[in-house]
Amino acid sequence: LDRPGVTVFETKGLLGRLCPVSPAINELLYSSLETLVADFHGQNNRGRSTEGTATAARHLMRSATRCDSLSTLQVGNLSMEDSHLELLGDRMRQLQHLGCFNAALRSPNLSSCTRLRTLNLRQCGVLVAVDLSNCGSLTSLDLSFTPIGDKDLRTMLPLPFRGQIRHLLLKHCKNVSFGTLPGERQTSEASLLVGWAALEVLNVGHTHTTAETLLALARPENSPSLERIEATGQTRHAKDLRLGYRSSAVFQSVELMSEGALRHLVLTRCERLSCLRLHGAMFLQSLELSKTSLDATRVLASLVRGYGAPHLRRLVMQEAKEINVQSEVELSPAIAGDPATTRVDGGETGPEQFRLAQLQTLDLRDSPCRSSVLAEVVAAAPRLRELGIKNCVFTEDGEGVPWPAAGGGRALEELVAFASPRLEELDASSNSMALHTAALSGTFAACMLMACPRLAKFNMSGNYSFTGDLPTDEFAGDMEASNLLELHLSNSGVEASHLQALVHRCPKLRRLTAKSCVGLVASLDLRHGVLQEVSLAHCVNLPGLVLDLPLLRVLDLTECSRLTANECSMEPRRGIRPPRLVLSAVDVDPAARQVFVTEVGRGGQ
Repeated sequence: LDRPGVTVFETKGLLGRLCPVSPAINELLYSSLETLVADFHGQNNRGRSTEGTATAARHLMRSATRCDSLSTLQVGNLSMEDSHLELLGDRMRQLQHLGCFNAALRSPNLSSCTRLRTLNLRQCGVLVAVDLSNCGSLTSLDLSFTPIGDKDLRTMLPLPFRGQIRHLLLKHCKNVSFGTLPGERQTSEASLLVGWAALEVLNVGHTHTTAETLLALARPENSPSLERIEATGQTRHAKDLRLGYRSSAVFQSVELMSEGALRHLVLTRCERLSCLRLHGAMFLQSLELSKTSLDATRVLASLVRGYGAPHLRRLVMQEAKEINVQSEVELSPAIAGDPATTRVDGGETGPEQFRLAQLQTLDLRDSPCRSSVLAEVVAAAPRLRELGIKNCVFTEDGEGVPWPAAGGGRALEELVAFASPRLEELDASSNSMALHTAALSGTFAACMLMACPRLAKFNMSGNYSFTGDLPTDEFAGDMEASNLLELHLSNSGVEASHLQALVHRCPKLRRLTAKSCVGLVASLDLRHGVLQEVSLAHCVNLPGLVLDLPLLRVLDLTECSRLTANECSMEPRRGIRPPRLVLSAVDVDPAARQVFVTEVGRGGQ
């Protein structure tokens, strides 16, 4: 290894077997080495005593003194003690990156590491203090899974030294709360809340830091460069949090990225969260509010009827609670006086200026919502590509909680009229959106297929009202779903004639799912040039099947108890693998089964 050009040596296990033998290590480490990464994790230390690993650490540090150019040292899962680091002597001055994770360090003295830039003391279970005086270049500090507390942080990172820290990781530091001392004001220079001028990334997950403390810590005057806060496990039972500009990442499963304004906000599993006031949402790009007590209708209305979120691209609100009259939602674009709230022409901004112009994904699965408000959102999102309304309970105005909205019974018609021509995925399964309305010439499903020519994935499963009016030749005219790739109609009342007509008008269809469709009481004739997967499982009333699918790969006929196939042509083209058939529990007479298998077997497949 001691040759020109070799400056990095990384091992996971090799030194673990050699570390008790000092001469072997001396032969591996050489003067030109710049980076040494030695991880003694797993089976290499199994059965080895603490005294033995401490001896190995001592040998390793003594051998490292031979590395004249050593700048990066990372040692893991070894009983490294304070005295072992001191064996490095003058080599400490040239270290720029030091990592001693899962070590036995208690209060290491790193004052001689004048060039140190990153320090990783993760999982040092007995660590109580670190001497960082003279470490004027330090920018990254990882103390996760250590017993370090607020008092220790004050000692290690006094003012103005803490102003140079860019990354601070304190995950699972149970003694950290960033709390103020008795009689101490939050704005005091001695407070841990102030002075983080360069801080960009902060991780305080599973600590005792409260929501109010994090809000104060994230204020622009305390940490003006903050871009990301990770606070997993914090404030699970928060009820009313007044989120200030750039200071809202304080809930469980929260991510915050900001460059002068909030970009991404995730608030999941805050079961008691019923009040959201977000200031600085002008540049919000992604918002997730799943599994909260917030009212989906109020969230949508605050976006489309207020100032809106013109940069919002993704909105996910899954499994929200039932309609909540106590829910409060306030989303404003920016703080007062911010130049972003002024239009280019100098006029004041109004609701017409801020629409959901960039919204591409809207996911409201398992969340109750007013259909008229949803129609308004779709109308305000001309670039909408993905819409998920699976298992949504839709109500009209006047039902349940009164809501000041126009439209009323015209909700479905409005949704179709304003449907984005760019919509590519629609999941409308297990809800009432398939109901026929007098103002529509056909069902909701048929109208959506005509209004959204780019639709590639369409799921209408679980809608037993999905009958009649499906685009037959008489209704559809020249309609063609030219881009549809997947169609899911399981647990619906679709009939054979409607299904055949729809498949015929989807030239690119690759996957068809129609499980448990009790309306399939007549023989089904499927002829398609590119269809590859067909699932008709549990269609107990299906009496016959005629197939001409040259590219078929998977055919599922499980529990089709009345199936008596009369004709089946599935001769695969050259180069296409044979189809996989699922025929379990197909209760047909032996003669019909033999005919079916014989027809499938044509061509030697």
